[in-house]
Order: sequence, then structure tokens, then C-alpha cells
Amino acid sequence: MIDYVGKGWDGSFLSHGSACHETYTIPWNEILFLNDNNISKYKTNKIGEYAYNQLRDARIKDLQAKYGLSSEKCSQLIPSQYKGIKKEYIRQVIDQVIIPMYDSPDLQRNYREYIPIAQIENGKVLVPEVILPSRLKYMQRGMQNDER
Repeated sequence: MIDYVGKGWDGSFLSHGSACHETYTIPWNEILFLNDNNISKYKTNKIGEYAYNQLRDARIKDLQAKYGLSSEKCSQLIPSQYKGIKKEYIRQVIDQVIIPMYDSPDLQRNYREYIPIAQIENGKVLVPEVILPSRLKYMQRGMQNDER
């Protein structure tokens, strides 16, 4: 499963369960065959315009309170419309994060489940942290009634 938040948010919103803009659920046996032509069939969730605007307004207020930024500056940092994750970023996350971690003997030996938090900065994928599922703040049911 790939959960994504767009520009202006960070991975903590996913781990706290306070925001998720887009979700892709890709079975392991199909991940190697993923391409730009079939990726959309794995999209299980995309935030609507109204929900995005509510989250955006709350994020702007949060940035103002935490960092003393003006409303105008915050509005410039966070897009007014959610445009979705670029397909190239999904491919980078799979190729550079998911497959290498799946093949890692250390992770397989020490953990049954783990969650990489990947960030995309200036078009590059970074993995600043790997967390265990128990660290997540809450569980929710997705559109397919699956636990997340």
C-alpha cells in the first residue's frame, strides 16, 4: 500500500492518521509488472476537493501557529488544488524503496511488518525513517473495508 500526501504536508500526517491524499494498493505479485498504463487500476482512494480544502485550511493555520508564517506565505507553500501524485514518483518509490526493502535480509529476519516513510524532495525520493505498525496512532478502514 502506498499512501501519499501532497506538497506542504509531511509523513507525520500519514503516521498520525490526520491526512492522506491518495492511496494505491498493489499486490506483491503484481508490483514488478506495474507501469504507467496500469497504475490507475490500483488507486483505492483520492481525496475530494472539499476535503482537501478543509485539510489545507487546517494546515495553513497549523503552520501559522507553529512557525509564525503569514497566511499569504502559507497559501503559497500549499497548492490550492490537489493534483495527485506523479506516476514517476510511484515508480521511484517502488524501485528505490519498496523492492530493496522487500529484498533486505536484515528486515526480513528482524521484522514481520515495517513501514518506510518516503519523502519526495526536488524530485528525489528520500527515506528518512522506517517505522513499525505499532507506532501508528490509529487504524482506519479504507474504501475496500481493509484496515490501514
